[in-house]
Amino acid sequence: YFQGEFFLPKNGAPSTHIVKPSGTGDLSSLAVNEYICTQLARIAALPVAPAEIRMIEDQLVFITERYDRHLEGDRISRMHQEDMCQALGIMSDFKYQNDGGPGLTDIYQLIKQKCSVPLLGTRSFIQYALFNLIIGNCDAHGKNYSFLYSGDSVKLAPIYDVVCTLLYPSLTQKVSMKFGKPYQIKKIKQSDIAAWATEIGLRPSLILGLFADLREKILKGIGPLRDNGLPTGNEDMQSAYLQTLSSIEKSIAERSL
Repeated sequence: YFQGEFFLPKNGAPSTHIVKPSGTGDLSSLAVNEYICTQLARIAALPVAPAEIRMIEDQLVFITERYDRHLEGDRISRMHQEDMCQALGIMSDFKYQNDGGPGLTDIYQLIKQKCSVPLLGTRSFIQYALFNLIIGNCDAHGKNYSFLYSGDSVKLAPIYDVVCTLLYPSLTQKVSMKFGKPYQIKKIKQSDIAAWATEIGLRPSLILGLFADLREKILKGIGPLRDNGLPTGNEDMQSAYLQTLSSIEKSIAERSL
């Protein structure tokens, strides 16, 4: 995807973007949902790849740049990335903690060991995990956090695959990686966040402060997204966008701890 046109990579050439069409049935708002949540991540000052939403024929499509690509002139090259399951030697079939996959503490400790600047990596990861909790993303599993390698440098990749899954009754309301004891997202309390902070050796007030700051930024970002509207689409799609945005806002408001 280059300058508004799509091209097909051939002979092993690296792609530049990931294209995600809307879902079907009760998942029909998925592309809009991810677009909104990606914009909220940007508003919250989290690193996130440039993304847009476009009409292709009669369907809304979410398009995001690949953060694991390097562009120099007209030359595109791959950057090595490794998701947390890969880095921990865990099969992708076990990406959920409840199935034997990694938990938040496992990933936090791994980032401390591997990142070139552990303080930045661990802080970013905490913010990513809290962001997914705030927006109601129950599908933030071990393959949705990654390392990005460049020469001798290892850093946490930008946040990606951010969706408010709570909008869809057909999807689970259990988080992929738990804070404290409960898996049910609506049962997570301030004491669970504090317990996780203690588990990773940090002051609970620090993590709870990050939670409050992120939540405030996210809620303040809803207004501008509502005022600006969907950058493409007909009147029905604009209405669906506003409805999805309101549902996400309601979901976020429920997680005040």
